[in-house]
Amino acid sequence: MIKTWLNDIKEGRPLWLAECREEMKEDAEATETKISVITNGGENKEFSILLPKVEIGEEFSLMAKFLDANRANAAFLLGQTDTTECRMPDTEEILAQMKSGKAEETKEEYQMPEEPLICGVDIGGTDIKLVLVEGERIRRVLAYDWNPSIATEAAMILNPIYELIEMAANGMKLDGIGVAFPDIVVNNKIIDGETPKTAGIRNNKDVDYKSEFEKITNMDSFLKPLCKEGAPIRILNDGYMAAYTVYNELKQTDAGREVIKDGIITLPIGTEIGFGWVDENGKIPNYPGNLYKCVFRIDNDEESHFMNQERVLKAANMPLTNPKPCVDMLINMAEGGEQNAETLFKNIGLYIGHAIREIKFFMKPKANTFIIMGRFAKSEYCFDLMSIGMQNIAPDAVVLQADEGLANTPIMKKIAEIDRTAVAQFAQAVGCIYYALEK
Repeated sequence: MIKTWLNDIKEGRPLWLAECREEMKEDAEATETKISVITNGGENKEFSILLPKVEIGEEFSLMAKFLDANRANAAFLLGQTDTTECRMPDTEEILAQMKSGKAEETKEEYQMPEEPLICGVDIGGTDIKLVLVEGERIRRVLAYDWNPSIATEAAMILNPIYELIEMAANGMKLDGIGVAFPDIVVNNKIIDGETPKTAGIRNNKDVDYKSEFEKITNMDSFLKPLCKEGAPIRILNDGYMAAYTVYNELKQTDAGREVIKDGIITLPIGTEIGFGWVDENGKIPNYPGNLYKCVFRIDNDEESHFMNQERVLKAANMPLTNPKPCVDMLINMAEGGEQNAETLFKNIGLYIGHAIREIKFFMKPKANTFIIMGRFAKSEYCFDLMSIGMQNIAPDAVVLQADEGLANTPIMKKIAEIDRTAVAQFAQAVGCIYYALEK
């Protein structure tokens, strides 16, 4: 088997981790190796990985890569690793509180008015989506294009967010803000600092990165002047906010409650692939879920992670400087039957299928329903193309598209009335509103 794998790589065929793990079950001479990871909550998770007999040399080297990739995926999805993540200020204290069970969110007493003015902000890698409501009436819906990865200091990320909310509020103090942010968030604090969105600050030798990122860590405090005294400001990882949003919408109907009875997993596809999970008890599990960092295949190509926006545009020979209209153009091309564009969406689906298999192997969720969200999922035709790739790899998974069918809460119904694609684009911003209001 190992010789076949080596030959596949030499001939340009990648080795997919999930498929390799399955193939090893048929190898009578395989030996079992244990890998383990300590979760953020202090729990020890252990996994059995089967390895073939190998000879010293390229066979041993390949198996080392295979084992390292599995170990890394366990850490990225479930817990901590001291070799791949640069934790930011206050992280150790926050994680220590979580392990001791003292990480309950501090909630200031605040009496919500009958029709509170709440702002939901979904912060992405190419745009910020904002929805402002007063009670159940929508006052503003805004989208702001940006590229946070080129920011060279924290203010270049924080100030546009502040100013967009300030503009939407138009001089009024808010009764609450909910934020979805693309990083690990614990107890309203942004703590990882290794995502592509902060690459420009990390690469700026003229600033101290930890000091700069600490400003982003404390985004909740930074936004306080926009709110009334004591009003809640709640921040959650964007992937988990997506799951919270879908769960909150589906629980409004009998049919939806049947879908989420075992929980729900969301995979927002945008600049990167996100991950969110609400379990069968309606709780958000305490795992980082860094799916975009996971290794899906081993080959001679360094880009062995998810087929993200940058890789899709490179494959389509499109410029990376202004990705949003390029993605829209690619969607239009696929909908028009352009074969290469269709193939790209099928390949995205293939990667989603492998992402599902990594999630199932390491996270072992009871949930088997996966909701695809984000820019790449807004076209029903393109979702159908992705589904072809998904079903070939993960045929047992139930994979659904986020669309206006998920609009069941009063605010989301009003968003759905805007146009057909509004729910997929603004769903998380609406979810942020309900998250801010949650007791």
